[in-house]
Amino acid sequence: NDGIGVDADATTSATQLSANWVVSELSGIDHFVYAIGTTAGGTDILPFTSAGLTTNVTKTGLSLLHGTTYYVTVQALNANNDTIVQGASDGVTVDTIFPVLSNIQVSATTSSLTIRWDSDEETTTKVRYGLTADYGSETTENATLTTVHTVSIAGLANGTSYHFQVLGADRAGNFGTSADQVGATSALEATVITTVLVTPTSPTVV
Repeated sequence: NDGIGVDADATTSATQLSANWVVSELSGIDHFVYAIGTTAGGTDILPFTSAGLTTNVTKTGLSLLHGTTYYVTVQALNANNDTIVQGASDGVTVDTIFPVLSNIQVSATTSSLTIRWDSDEETTTKVRYGLTADYGSETTENATLTTVHTVSIAGLANGTSYHFQVLGADRAGNFGTSADQVGATSALEATVITTVLVTPTSPTVV
């Protein structure tokens, strides 16, 4: 697996990679070696290096490129340095660029705001909001990755301005945030009651 736990598809680090693996039986295995490359089985980033009998490694001090996929290959060797078994990860892509959130639009009712925006890559969806730029409230993050986002916030005071900020994390975990925005709920329409006074007249006798 790429990463230190469950298999990772992306990483925000351009200087280190981690991998872990499972073997069903250590009998006959003297040690493991691992390599890093831009192809499965490749060694162009790091030649095979001893990992001892540990089943996880983290290699630091690397110079990795944004948008490039890297693979970790592991070999189990016996005491004669013969390869018993070899396996490679399915690759992890380096992503060091934060998402750009744009085209923010707001529509309002007397008690709600609906906020829509776009992102230049697939991200999660979340909004912070409040009466000031300190916010104080936030929506539950929608973990579905998408480039088109919509959040509705209900239970707001009518005729009131709210500060808000939109946020989203990409697949690697880079968080994009917008600048502070302001939207206002609609004011309640005043109810006009017109009173009609009727003045009685005396009957006319002919």
